Amino acid sequence: MTDDASTSVEEQLILQVKQYPAIYDKNDKDYKDRGGVVANIWTNIYNNMKVDYPTLTGMWLICVLCLL
Repeated sequence: MTDDASTSVEEQLILQVKQYPAIYDKNDKDYKDRGGVVANIWTNIYNNMKVDYPTLTGMWLICVLCLL
């Protein structure tokens, strides 16, 4: 997680996810490996942010839906 107290948890999540195109880029070679590479990426983000996994993935879904 970033040390910038002015950055919201949602913004921090977006910054983390941007580092891993396999989560969101259908053209990424690892995009379809949801149970392997992508699961490991989410675990890494979860460990960095110190937010429980269901909350983290729920927040990501909300962020994505807000962009639609």
